[in-house]
Parts: sequence; structure tokens; C-alpha cells
Amino acid sequence: MKHALSIAILVCLCTPVYIALAQLPELPCYYRPTSLDKPWVNAEIPCIEEVINLPEAGELAFTSLAVSPENDLFAARPLSGQIMRLTDTDGDGLPETVDIYAGNLDRPNSLSYYDGALYAAGRNSLYRITSTSVETLVEALSSEPLAWSGGVAVGVAGLDDAPRIYVALGSPCDNCDYDTRQHGVILSYALDGSDRQLVASGFRQPSDLAIHDRELWVVDSAPPGLIDMPFADELNRVTGSADFGFPTCVGQDHPLIENGCESKTPPMVVFPTGSQPLGIAFYDVDLIASFQGNVLLTMGGTSNQLDLVGYQLAAVRGFDAEHPETRTLIPVSSSADPAFAALSPNILNWRGVGFYPARPFDVVVNDLGWVYLSLGGGRILALRPQSEVVY
Repeated sequence: MKHALSIAILVCLCTPVYIALAQLPELPCYYRPTSLDKPWVNAEIPCIEEVINLPEAGELAFTSLAVSPENDLFAARPLSGQIMRLTDTDGDGLPETVDIYAGNLDRPNSLSYYDGALYAAGRNSLYRITSTSVETLVEALSSEPLAWSGGVAVGVAGLDDAPRIYVALGSPCDNCDYDTRQHGVILSYALDGSDRQLVASGFRQPSDLAIHDRELWVVDSAPPGLIDMPFADELNRVTGSADFGFPTCVGQDHPLIENGCESKTPPMVVFPTGSQPLGIAFYDVDLIASFQGNVLLTMGGTSNQLDLVGYQLAAVRGFDAEHPETRTLIPVSSSADPAFAALSPNILNWRGVGFYPARPFDVVVNDLGWVYLSLGGGRILALRPQSEVVY
């Protein structure tokens, strides 16, 4: 029925309208077999749809995402050492058909697509992947055996015009001594994997990187359970040679040891401790007006503290203001009834109309302005506009 209905609609459209709307979904949201009524969203989200749901593939079936200009979607599968490619084979625009794009990698857990190639950071390695080859650019990002890679981004993020690979290394622990020049850092490399440089330090869990307007951004998480430090998870704008604080400081001037925040660079935005921001994407397209100029963040959340936090898609805007605005996009109540509209995202998650217990892992935006989200348990969702076809 899905394909038959689509064909019938196209027959009724005159050619100029079809060409103008070729990049929009053909059906209004409520007619699409992919549309969802959970998690709850409001009018800021035109349509939320399910791209794929493979619970049998496991919790980490699709983690980090990247998308090509052709709308091929790539997803890391770290435990199996694979990167999956999803393509559209049923004609609805969503890339739902899965095949293995690369295998035998060392725990690939972050992806970035740049100039026809997919860059992947594994446990302690850096790869460049095309449809015909898998090249190991860096075999050991760190000489330390406990090193693990966080986010990766490729592009121009500095004063010169040369694109570089930026990759983050996480901290090995919360309460131990380690080399802060080897762990909890952001490194950069030339596109061939040479010319290693230390960019910034002082991170705990730098899970994702993004380049926007020639600036590098990173999300970071404080240790969970810091009850006396309720806003310690971070969004940071990276400046060269900066120390962002960890392991002596978190959040906005929260020292973990005496004088631990002296001479440290503060974050641009802080989030409730335990939110665990895992993915970041800037929305520069004008397709979904309420997203334009926002940075989108997936909050992985944690369940080992008293209050349930995270498990959200959040947005931040207004970086020119003294206090940028942070709001929750999913889950939110769309009801005009105050009994529902007053429910917090955390309560909605507890009541089963949010993401919980699935962790939102990553968020990416394609060239059309569609947003893809990966969730724990083998799911990928899409946020797309309503159709503008008039019936």
C-alpha cells in the first residue's frame, strides 16, 4: 500500500510541483507508515519517524552516526568492529536497508564524513574508509594502553585553510593518576594521519566533536553522582592549548580539589550532572525553522542516581547572549491540557512516552535538513518536515 499510494499521489501532481517538492516527503506525517506517536513531541518537531528497529542486533547496534551528501547513513557498531551503511531502497527517502560498509575494526565508536571519505576513530586507532578501501591512518593514538577514543571531526577549525582530523581521547578513570597530556585531550592530524598536535586538554568523556564556522566544539560529562554539583556536564568551544579542567575541575567553577579550577577554561553551556551529552550537530539548514541556528545534543543519561536525567534530545541557541538558551525537544508534552503540559521531560521518560530506557547515542543532520538519531537497542529515528503537497 505504501508504494501504491505514493505512485497515486505522484500521478496527481503536475510536473513543476513535483520537481519543486522532490526533496520533501510525499505523504503528510500521519499517513507515513514510518511515523511514530512516541516519544512525545510538540509542534517544533514536524514529524518523527522510525528509520530502522533491530532489537536483535543488541544495545550497541547503531551508535555514532555520519551521513553523506547522497543521504547514505553510516552507523558504528563498536562491539562487532563494524560500520554499517544504510541506504534507501523503498523510495520513501529514509535509508533503511543495512549492509556492512567496513569490518575488522578496533571498536569503532565515532564517525565523521568529509570529502567523499568516512573517518572513524576506534579504541586507539584512526581510520579513513571509502567504498573500496579501509586505511589505518594512525595505529596508536596514544602510547598509553588505557587510551580510548572519543569524538572525531574533520574540517577547517582554525586560522588557516587546511582541513585536519580532530580526535578526542577520554580519561581512563575518575579517581586515579594519569598523564593529562595523553588522556582527556583533543589531538589533531593532517588528513594523511601525520603531524600529530595537541589541541586542548582537561576532558573526562569527550564523546563527540563538531566543527562549525571554523570553530571546534566538544561535549563532555562529569562523573555521575555529584549531588553538590548539579550542573557539571558541558558543551565547550575549544580554543588552542586550553585546559578545560578535569580531573581537578568540572562545570562552571566546581573544583574537585582545592583551587582545582584556577586557570581553567570554563564551558560555554552546562547541563544537569548525569545528562551525559553524547552527540552534537549544528543545524544550519532552513528546512525546520525552529531548529535553525541551534546546536542539537543527544543526552545519553544515567540511571545510577536518585533522579532520572538525560534521555533527551536537547537544543541550545543564542550563543551571543550571556546565558544561551537550553531547551528539550524530545520528550515534551504537546497537549494544551495543563495536567499534561506541565510534565517535565524526566517524568515523561518515567511514564514511557520518552526515550527511556533507550539511550540516545548520536545526532546528525543531512544536507536536506533531516535529522537522524541513534538509540540504544538497535533503533534509528528521523525528524523530517510535513509534506507540502496540497490535497
